[in-house]
Amino acid sequence: MKALKLVLIATIVSFAFMSFAEKPTHPSKDNVIKITLEQALTNPGLVCAMYQQLTPALLRVEQPGLYVGTVKYRFRTIKIRGTREGWVEFFRNKPTWAPSN
Repeated sequence: MKALKLVLIATIVSFAFMSFAEKPTHPSKDNVIKITLEQALTNPGLVCAMYQQLTPALLRVEQPGLYVGTVKYRFRTIKIRGTREGWVEFFRNKPTWAPSN
């Protein structure tokens, strides 16, 4: 009977450890947020970070589909996707306060 109790306790403990192994107890620090260019343009702080960290070199390679710019903002990585025309308009309308690259 003691052996059976010991096996049951070991089984319960092993299942508990397996359930903890599946779910992280803290959120990942490498949060990557994916948004569209139109959504990004609604946040003034993010727009400022975009002008500081992105250059028109993003558009040098012709490709079909969306272009993706990666920006670090508020300790998160944000991947901003948009069409070529949207990015061209973004870089063309650069405000005077934005840094020049």
